[in-house]
Amino acid sequence: ELGAYTMQPKNELIELLLNIPMHYQLCANNRAASSARRRLTVILTARFRVISPVIVQHIYKISKAKSLVHLNQLVAEGLLTLVPTHRSPDGRVYVLTFSGAAYAEELMCVHVPFRSTTNPALQFNANSVMHDLMLQYCCMMTDGDTTLWKGFISEIEFKRIYSSNDIRNIDALVRFNKELIALELENSHKPKATHATNLIKFSHSIKLGLYKKVFFISASNRILADIKRFHNELLDELPERKNATLTTQDASMLREALVYRSKYCAELSAIFYP
Repeated sequence: ELGAYTMQPKNELIELLLNIPMHYQLCANNRAASSARRRLTVILTARFRVISPVIVQHIYKISKAKSLVHLNQLVAEGLLTLVPTHRSPDGRVYVLTFSGAAYAEELMCVHVPFRSTTNPALQFNANSVMHDLMLQYCCMMTDGDTTLWKGFISEIEFKRIYSSNDIRNIDALVRFNKELIALELENSHKPKATHATNLIKFSHSIKLGLYKKVFFISASNRILADIKRFHNELLDELPERKNATLTTQDASMLREALVYRSKYCAELSAIFYP
């Protein structure tokens, strides 16, 4: 079976994306640090469409001023373009240029789709900028000096691989303790009907073996609590409905598979909603 944007088999493409080196380590000198940051920033922008100073600041553990110098240097090199937007906590994001996309493709050995436009703001969805930046941060989270996840696939990469409507478009696929986990970043309250549809799709994807569990992450404890409440209600109700598409066995499986990671709420809130 072939991926949607490559002639590689899906399993090979998934392993390739999961194994792209994404961990930033402190370098012995400024020249090595500059080279490592240049490479990783371009790859991150390719995998999430945008990047901002707040992401650079926390990944490289540098000041806001130095993060701006770093990003503006990549603009000067013709790899990134600055796009002002009030949707970002920094009031700006950066997107790839054609040259930046070509460089990212060379680094990752994966095709990087690029839509040429005179308006760089059309290269990304302005309404999802905050969500995309928070997701980027979540995928790059560390546990001490090591990465929290042992590889990830971003939302846009997952959508290109799995284009079926029966499969829930998850925010990211991460490798955690040698298992594949779906990552869902929730920033807003959703109606119960939406959660019902999502639960059915999660069940379908888990039974297909796409991932083992679903981790829900948010900057708000209230949103996570709301999601958990809806899920508990629906896992009781859905198997009892007429022409039920979720069985009692499916509901039991989902109760074990759905995990609500509230430990990151304070961290995300402090960084993105200071």
